[in-house]
Amino acid sequence: MRVVILGNSGAGKSTLAKAVAERHQLPHTDLDTVVFDPARVGVMRTDAAIRHDLTALATTNTWVGEGSYGRWAGHLAARATHFVFLNPPMAVCLDHHRSRPWEPHKYADPAEQAARLPMLEAWVRRYPTRDDDFGERAHRAVFETVACARLEAVDAREVLAWLACASRPG
Repeated sequence: MRVVILGNSGAGKSTLAKAVAERHQLPHTDLDTVVFDPARVGVMRTDAAIRHDLTALATTNTWVGEGSYGRWAGHLAARATHFVFLNPPMAVCLDHHRSRPWEPHKYADPAEQAARLPMLEAWVRRYPTRDDDFGERAHRAVFETVACARLEAVDAREVLAWLACASRPG
């Protein structure tokens, strides 16, 4: 099983991916850990480096990868067996951000993360109208072009039930 989970920031992708990985014994990759330079907080790696690492991941037999990067999710989708567009209501995404623990690969310390929360919330609210790689239009375009089994869901429970059925023999 090779699963891609794509959605807005705060949609619950990481939590869902961890649950999928545990239930199906899959390695889990948060695209943030591929996109951001591990040696420099908040600095993105080059496209070539990201593409290299995602291609290496995609060619393995089992994995779950998740993130908000439409282009990179599309890159993984070429080898995915299942694709999930996690699209909960905006209030859910905002609540998740407010309760999110510190993300050390993005912020130097918890105080910096807290200081940037208002800006992040404003960015998350623009999800339906953004024209970037992180917007709903880009995510839907990737979702609609994938060739594997796919599901648009508002709730992680839907996804877990769908994948449980998909993993049964016969």
